Amino acid sequence: MSDVPGVCDLCFGKAITTEYARYFTHALVVRFVDREKIKGYYESQRHVDVINYVKEFIIPMGEKTENDANKIVVDFDSVRK
Repeated sequence: MSDVPGVCDLCFGKAITTEYARYFTHALVVRFVDREKIKGYYESQRHVDVINYVKEFIIPMGEKTENDANKIVVDFDSVRK
């Protein structure tokens, strides 16, 4: 994601336990240099590519819904030391 201004880190992976994850199977965390860069990511083609990848390969076919009940998106501040 180095082609998206403001993205400083990205990690993606499959859940190794479902005990606490309920029906969520994967997580994607994108870190930005500052809060203002989030909007640019949401508007970028790379974000669209990620959404399409998730819809195509990650969400099981039987769980696809029109109302996005099978995903959660959270924007939050954190301090990394």
